[in-house]
Amino acid sequence: MDIKIVCGCGQKYIFEVDPENGLMPGSVQCPACGADGTQEANDILTQLFPDAPAEPPPVVAKSAPLRVSLPVRPVAAAGPPPPIPAPKAIVPPKSPASKPKLTWYEHVWAALPLCLVAVGGCIGGGIGGAAWVVNRAVFQKVRQPVLRYVLTGLISAAAVVAWLVLASVLLRLLHRR
Repeated sequence: MDIKIVCGCGQKYIFEVDPENGLMPGSVQCPACGADGTQEANDILTQLFPDAPAEPPPVVAKSAPLRVSLPVRPVAAAGPPPPIPAPKAIVPPKSPASKPKLTWYEHVWAALPLCLVAVGGCIGGGIGGAAWVVNRAVFQKVRQPVLRYVLTGLISAAAVVAWLVLASVLLRLLHRR
């Protein structure tokens, strides 16, 4: 697999690695400044392999660091070199299929507006179903637990209000006839 890293010196480099236990089998260095990029590579690998052990296995024989060959950038002739910031890891983007799974009680909470079906038939079912879809989307996108329940509670309350308004309008129309 390929790992991409941006070093603190600004150099971007990519290398191929076969992870062992979800971690780097050896060390890796920036081709421009020689900074160690092993920790950043291990951070990327632990995100890709979350079930792998957190600590690397004991190394029996020390392996040579991986060398990455890239063209060397020209160095400015005047002035002291700027300080080298800490390296940053490039994390691969998450796929749309990696949405978090909801627990049973999150499904129940998100589906509370469907209770309107028992009270208002088709009106409640339509509004409740729409609110359920919105509540599921909120649960999948919002990471703060308290905010999740506050937002979905407000959406459910808005569904009840919408049902009351629509039902009263329809009842008034029926009584006029």
